[in-house]
Amino acid sequence: IDTNVLRQEFKAAAVSRASGGLRNQPDEDVTASEKVLVRAASSMVAEEAELRHMAVDALAEERLHAGLTTETLLEAILQNALAVERGEGVDDVMALPLSDANRQRLAKIVMREDEPLTADLLAGALNALRHQRQLSQREGEIKRGIVEAERRNDVAALLRLKQEKLELDRKLASGG
Repeated sequence: IDTNVLRQEFKAAAVSRASGGLRNQPDEDVTASEKVLVRAASSMVAEEAELRHMAVDALAEERLHAGLTTETLLEAILQNALAVERGEGVDDVMALPLSDANRQRLAKIVMREDEPLTADLLAGALNALRHQRQLSQREGEIKRGIVEAERRNDVAALLRLKQEKLELDRKLASGG
């Protein structure tokens, strides 16, 4: 670990302790799929280079991180990866200019490797994020449909859309 990063972590811990309590856990709203994506995109392990490329390509092409709790963190990692390809950027993602919350979130995610990073694990995470995005898009379509049905006074369509929205809300609440 870089001494500057270590010093920064000690300083953050001291400030946290001095503030008289524990702050909210920065990764409490981060899904398992997001954690896998962060781990893959930020990995500097040579054996995980292909997984890193898969993650970065998915972020760049599909913008899967848009709207996620980790959006700003993943965007910083993506921009750095693109900069590295141009011969710029930094090799160590912990050296990126991140907010304290994102730095803590990144450290927590990377330090808690519950299972080895594999192509299957990453593919599953990417598919889950794609599915979640589709559900969110459908939710927007339903909301627009409800507004339109209310405007037209179409009770049948309104009931059908509200029922579909309830079912979709249950799916979203359960993580897909």
